[in-house]
Amino acid sequence: MDQDGIHVFNPARDLIGRIHLPEICAHVCFGGPHRNRLFMMGSQSIYHLWTEAIGAQRP
Repeated sequence: MDQDGIHVFNPARDLIGRIHLPEICAHVCFGGPHRNRLFMMGSQSIYHLWTEAIGAQRP
């Protein structure tokens, strides 16, 4: 994350995309029953989108 948006990488660590928001993003996390919903917290708003990626499971 930076002022350029959220950077998206593949497993080989290649930059494959960016998610641009209308404000600076302070935090991201995966949620939902399948952990494939990405939540992005800005300074004024919360955004979300469905992804093909799955977030890490708790140990």
